Amino acid sequence: MIEHIDIIDSTNALALRRFAEFADGTLLTADAQTAGIGRRGRSWLSPRGVNLYATYILKRPAFPVGDAMLIGGLAALDVLRQFAPDMELWLKWPNDICRGPVPGKEGTGHRNEVVARGDEQSGGAAPEIVRDFHGRIRELRGFRKIAGLLAQTHSGEASNAIDGVAVGIGVNLNMTSGQLAEIGRPAASVFSETGRKVEPAEFAEFLLERLSYHRKTAESDSDAIFAAWVAENALIGTTVEVVSENGESVAGKVAGLRRDGALILKKPDGSERAIIAGDIAPAS
Repeated sequence: MIEHIDIIDSTNALALRRFAEFADGTLLTADAQTAGIGRRGRSWLSPRGVNLYATYILKRPAFPVGDAMLIGGLAALDVLRQFAPDMELWLKWPNDICRGPVPGKEGTGHRNEVVARGDEQSGGAAPEIVRDFHGRIRELRGFRKIAGLLAQTHSGEASNAIDGVAVGIGVNLNMTSGQLAEIGRPAASVFSETGRKVEPAEFAEFLLERLSYHRKTAESDSDAIFAAWVAENALIGTTVEVVSENGESVAGKVAGLRRDGALILKKPDGSERAIIAGDIAPAS
């Protein structure tokens, strides 16, 4: 079911505050957020009635908790493709949906080839990496991000054990170029890319259906949902730079994604490194 609220600080925050009150499988949506958040505490611009601001509530999942993010990403990708079938779309580790051609994969014929980088996004422009005095990546520019996810676990008050997940899903639907510029990083919306308006409530209805579908897949075969998620991560096999949570920059080829969601980077010396979280960019 869909529970809609006019204005809220954050759909994820509300879902976690009132977790016991919402039914399992509820998709919580809002017209606007006053304190929308993304990964690493970044703010999420949420103008009223323009985009999809939603949280999917999963209780006592019968699959690894980390798979909740995979379910959300695959479902949002499905619906974006339904509303914008001509747009090249793909998943970018760890939690973004991007549009544009994938660096190093042009001409492969893959329907989701796109340009990618960092927490930003671009529509095919050459990658731009801004570095500080020490040569560390300070800002990643270049491709256009059209959607992002944030999964947060909920723990019961009595046992303090994880009893569910709130999967935040933000999709840029109808933002104009002027509104997108306010984000402060290159971004895209369905409207800015196709000229077509999308009703957030309609998008939410289709999204709930795809969330339920992918959840059932995860419940019956969690390895299948992981394989589907890996297949949509278009940067696998490309050479990238990853900025870890502590600001360290590591270059190498994306060898794959581990079952716990870590990115496996093969460094120039042949060694491999698993990175749990960070910002990813095509190598400069």
